[in-house]
Amino acid sequence: MTDKQITSFDDSLSTVSGLNWLPWIGEKFPQTGVLLVGESFYEDGDGWLSQKDATRKLVENHGLNSFQAKFAKSRFFRNTESTLLAQPTSSFAERERVWTSVSYLNLVQQPMASRKIRPTVEDFDLGWQVLLDVAKIIQPQVCIRLGIAGIGRLGHLLATKTTGWQYDSGDFKKRPLVINLRHGDYRLKIVCVNHPSGSFGYKYQAWAKVIIEAIPLDFNN
Repeated sequence: MTDKQITSFDDSLSTVSGLNWLPWIGEKFPQTGVLLVGESFYEDGDGWLSQKDATRKLVENHGLNSFQAKFAKSRFFRNTESTLLAQPTSSFAERERVWTSVSYLNLVQQPMASRKIRPTVEDFDLGWQVLLDVAKIIQPQVCIRLGIAGIGRLGHLLATKTTGWQYDSGDFKKRPLVINLRHGDYRLKIVCVNHPSGSFGYKYQAWAKVIIEAIPLDFNN
């Protein structure tokens, strides 16, 4: 694995119930406080999803090693970079700057058998609990949910379970979705955008504006 990541949280993260894959945490994550949250992995039969470092290998390959042809065309990664950089394309150096400046976690913590299979309510419920537990450990300032599926289950979790998190239920009724959470003195803002590889088109400019209005980000330094 690359040395461009932080692993000092691993012992604490290993105590999170339901966390099957350790999150990627870029070496400059403390400077931005940005946690990116994807949706799910899809089983391809080669066994790599049995490894705790699967998420980290995903980011390393498609984010840091995108100069290799087999990793260059990931629509999800390229559109995510365009959104965070607020520009249509990115150089290899810019891509590395993005992925070493963020943390990344998939919300659903079990692999889907195929791309035709959707996560269940239970998958999302567990995923949000895992995310909140991970957040208390690595303490991002903002979570950018790359996709809006399952967001209602976060509202359900907060409304029906004793989580220790405070929230404003009105946030779930506004569009775009920007949810403000509090856990003691810790504050976490969750910004929801459309899935960057969505089949109905993805307008990075619009979602870049949403993110910038919610929390100023600069990946150019």
